[in-house]
Amino acid sequence: MAAIAWAGPALEELRHTYQFIARDSRQYAGIMVRRIRTAVSRLSDFPKRGRVVPEFPDGPYREILMGQYRVVDRYLEDRDVVLVLAVIHGSRLLPPLIESR
Repeated sequence: MAAIAWAGPALEELRHTYQFIARDSRQYAGIMVRRIRTAVSRLSDFPKRGRVVPEFPDGPYREILMGQYRVVDRYLEDRDVVLVLAVIHGSRLLPPLIESR
């Protein structure tokens, strides 16, 4: 089983996601964050789950689509760790820092 690690910016984006959705519904915000966390926890058993990130077809990045959100990760096979890099609304562009990871 792979370990799961969250990059600081990804956790911050998850908090912002909660805050944004909570403006309309705290209940739905909690449901969405739980769905995202549950999907990420499944990466422990299936670290290469998800599709290749279209912006980086030759890169090591994968993503899981959760509603309108993209959860971008990278599996570090040598350490057996899935690093969650970003939680991004589908209407936004991926941040440039993804390329440098």
